[in-house]
Amino acid sequence: MSLDNLRNELHGLADEVRPVDLHDRTLHTSRRLRLRRTAVTSVAAVAALVAASGLALAVVPDERTVDPPAASSTAPPSPATSSPAPPSSAPPPAAVELPRHQGTAPPRFAAGPLANARAD
Repeated sequence: MSLDNLRNELHGLADEVRPVDLHDRTLHTSRRLRLRRTAVTSVAAVAALVAASGLALAVVPDERTVDPPAASSTAPPSPATSSPAPPSSAPPPAAVELPRHQGTAPPRFAAGPLANARAD
């Protein structure tokens, strides 16, 4: 096969090819990509909002763990007819020193019914 024959065959093949309009296909792909990016951005924004609200709720102290106020006596106070009672001679309660964590970061404790649960 000579180069002239090859050239003629390639020209004949090129004449058989119909032109393709890629404009509509490009617009369709562009729309599809725009919708996908919008959806991914929306899902990421919702996930960030959920994570931020979860973190905010985790930081707020739980009302159930707050100690109730000391119960006062139900009897009404008697009128003061004598001198006030002498101060108590009992020493004040000693401050309790909590152990410090020896590692690089303190241990994390979770509040709730499954606090500090382990999945072994």
